Amino acid sequence: MNKILGSWLYLVVVFCLLPGCLGQSPVTVQSSAPTPVFTTLEGTIQDPRVVAGMLPNGFGYILVKNPIPEKRIRMHLNIFAGSVHETDEQQGLAHYLEHMLFNGSTHFKPGELVEYFQSIGMDFGADANAHTGFYNTVYDLDLPDNSAQSIRDALLVFDDYARGALLFPSEIEREKGIILAEMRDRDSVSYRTLKASLAFELPGSILNQRHPIGIASTIKTADQRILKAYYDQWYRPDNMVLVMVGDFDVQLVTTLIQARFNDFEPRTDDFLKMPENRWTAHTGVKAFYHFEPEAGDTDITIETISRSAFEPETAADLKQDITKRLGNMILNQRFSKILRQEDPSFSDAGAYSGTFLRHITMSAVGCTNITSQWQASIATMENTLRQALLHGFHDAELDQAKRELLSGLDSRTKRAPTRKSKDIADELLDRMSNLELIISASQEQDLLKPFIETLTLKQVHASFVHAWSDNHRLITVTGHIPIEGKGGKSPESQILETFKLAQTQPVQPYPITEAKSFPYLTTADVLRPENQVSVLTDQVIEDLGVRQIKFDNHTCLNLKPTDFKKDEVNFKLVFGKGKQTEPEMLPGLSILSEQVLNDSGFGRLTQDELEQALAGRDIEYEFEIKENLFTLTGTAGANQIALIFDVIQTFILDPGIRENALVLAKKQYKESYRNMARTIEGVMQIKGEKILAGQDSRFGLPAPEGIDRITTDQIRAWLLPYFKTSPVELSLVGDFIPEEVIPLGRKVLGTIGQRSKTYRSAGQRQSPALPLDKRFDLRVDTKIEKSMVRLVFPTVDYWDIALTRRLVVLSRLFSERLRIQVREKLGAAYSPYVYNDSSLAYDDYGLMHAVVTVAPDQAEQIAMELKSIADSLAREGVTERELDLVKKPLMTHLGELKKRNQYWLHSVMAGSFFYPQKFEWARSFPQAYGSVTKQDMDHLAKVYLDTDKTVLMLLGPEKE
Repeated sequence: MNKILGSWLYLVVVFCLLPGCLGQSPVTVQSSAPTPVFTTLEGTIQDPRVVAGMLPNGFGYILVKNPIPEKRIRMHLNIFAGSVHETDEQQGLAHYLEHMLFNGSTHFKPGELVEYFQSIGMDFGADANAHTGFYNTVYDLDLPDNSAQSIRDALLVFDDYARGALLFPSEIEREKGIILAEMRDRDSVSYRTLKASLAFELPGSILNQRHPIGIASTIKTADQRILKAYYDQWYRPDNMVLVMVGDFDVQLVTTLIQARFNDFEPRTDDFLKMPENRWTAHTGVKAFYHFEPEAGDTDITIETISRSAFEPETAADLKQDITKRLGNMILNQRFSKILRQEDPSFSDAGAYSGTFLRHITMSAVGCTNITSQWQASIATMENTLRQALLHGFHDAELDQAKRELLSGLDSRTKRAPTRKSKDIADELLDRMSNLELIISASQEQDLLKPFIETLTLKQVHASFVHAWSDNHRLITVTGHIPIEGKGGKSPESQILETFKLAQTQPVQPYPITEAKSFPYLTTADVLRPENQVSVLTDQVIEDLGVRQIKFDNHTCLNLKPTDFKKDEVNFKLVFGKGKQTEPEMLPGLSILSEQVLNDSGFGRLTQDELEQALAGRDIEYEFEIKENLFTLTGTAGANQIALIFDVIQTFILDPGIRENALVLAKKQYKESYRNMARTIEGVMQIKGEKILAGQDSRFGLPAPEGIDRITTDQIRAWLLPYFKTSPVELSLVGDFIPEEVIPLGRKVLGTIGQRSKTYRSAGQRQSPALPLDKRFDLRVDTKIEKSMVRLVFPTVDYWDIALTRRLVVLSRLFSERLRIQVREKLGAAYSPYVYNDSSLAYDDYGLMHAVVTVAPDQAEQIAMELKSIADSLAREGVTERELDLVKKPLMTHLGELKKRNQYWLHSVMAGSFFYPQKFEWARSFPQAYGSVTKQDMDHLAKVYLDTDKTVLMLLGPEKE
């Protein structure tokens, strides 16, 4: 799905935190007890791994035994009630209640639950959390061990959520500030635009009156009576399903669930019926215009929206969705080519069809426009859509889309045995909430593979046409483009005229281009014959399971075969010196260079030609410019080892740097910059980071005017010398046999030419420097009423690893103090945090940031509070108890990393050719964190949390 439509759906489904308008309550009383939700979804469960059942009281459970990660269990308690179930006077209480269940229950006094989670090695937020949507409220636990006692304790916590809320008035009052702070955090131009758009698209829908965050007036007056009314009404056993996936004995867990929840009974006999989500159906062609001057771009869509029944998914439904998806994939291929081959008025475009939020079925094409040429964008969207509807698709296009789908099904099936419990549980939760089929990867492949293979152009086109068969079109233009009234015509009238004019333009069948093949390099392209390559050293590091082979041309191959993820190989190419070498007179060169190389394909293949050639081949990769290195990082299937090396060889010897990719990169940069310039977070990136680096041009974001002057010749002049002469290291980790990889490594790395012994000089640029003991007030041109307080302390660079690790622990201690004081006691912020950022590239440069988002009138107070907390830590140190509560969750997470390919690739192997100490670091990981003492923290706090050596940054809206 493209960025535009993907972001729209993400906002609607996940957050949708906009205040609604008031009306008569649509919640009605029903005379008899409702049917348990489990009975509705039971028929969708067809995966043989799943053990599911329902207790006599209607409480449902879904269990899957899964050993990865070992001794861990992922749990969800899904309450099938959200903001839609609220009455008018309850708007926002589903979410409020979710907060309150952490603030006192039958077995946990206020303040005890979070500390309990930490004491057993769980992070509040990462391992214990909750979220509220339109139709569901979900509570999450990620258990650090699988003992019977841990499972009993977790079920006790869920039991307290289900029926043990105390709802003390004092706690309700204290939580108000936190919820209002969260409401402030969520407020943005995007939400405000979404609110206006939904009111147009779904006129009369209950969703417009039931955004999960609620309305401030309800939050401010909420009391125990009204919260308990919602709690008793919807937190019933027949309205819940427990999901558990992990390394446990199914029979034991079933017994424990029965023992814990069998006696759970509803607390009221007044059963309410959830309101239906209906809206006034659209007919004809309608236009919608919403001007938002703070937006950095304008989104334009052509849509149809209709209401569908919310029913359990069938195999036929799944096939129908796949057929529809193929049509959209082809249309997205076309939009991609328009973006890359032409100079369109927009910077991103795509197509979508599907159903979300139970009843909303939508088909849409959309684009993001950063110029004033909204008319041209509407014409392109309409013509491209009508071209597909009238003339259909080509065999080559359908073949490419099929290969991509079939490859995805195949890799999903092969990797299923090593999927993590969290991923399985989250997918189960999503499928269950949407009444989708719960089937295994192999079942899905058996069902869909033969179906996809036999689908014809006629069938895919017919499905695409049907998706657009509703008798209406909605044309929306929302964002920064002002459409002035001309000749008495409203913006909506002008939009309709533009659309109708586009409909009169003739469209021809889509021209298809000849497919090209990959790989294409021959022996004539390599810089050194393979028979001249020799191995300098071949070392096996036994305790780490890593093999490092160095070739005589200053290249290196690192290998670590693992069984952590079946049928997956991760790879990373490392060379050069990264962003630190960016020329001082060309700020922003690294930003554009990164995107240009990712969007240019290779020298002899455009990106579209390359995507067509690689369709169905399980590989993806990305070029990145890190502060100290250039990298090409990717993932591939175990049967694509040869392709990995083909990609690496072609990337080094024939990189693509295309003019049209630079044009697109500049457009997208301008769009991003304009959006960021109107938010406190964005201004921090644009201006704040540069200030913290002493105005070093390698930090922050340059104005678009400066970016415009950068050329492809300048990109080549900067990057290509590194491609041609820098030492090169390639690391692979995952499901492979080293003896099959080494000859390929020799052939590719050994033949890319003689490399220099050392890096090309990074020049004489100095390291950045923090301007100490200063305050900066950065004003943002926005009407969004929120500010950011950021207190920054100088620390050190990354290379003293023992010190860097201890600074991580100190930042977590500082962060926990912030949570308790600023969030829990003051109720001034929703999610304050602290982090340490030690540089890999610049000597002696590291920063510890304490960050709080607050109301503008509280910024000065919170700035003083941050300094007070830091002073207290520096003066009095930490307690053994708080250090223990910070270390236990940290050790839980770090202990798992050694069984993840990504840890070995990025933290151990990649860069070890240049920084061999990384192997020694791995030997002391993670136990070095566990050995941190109170004395270590007390000392570091005194040294680094000196409030006389800080930078205070206050970012907020411009004052009237």
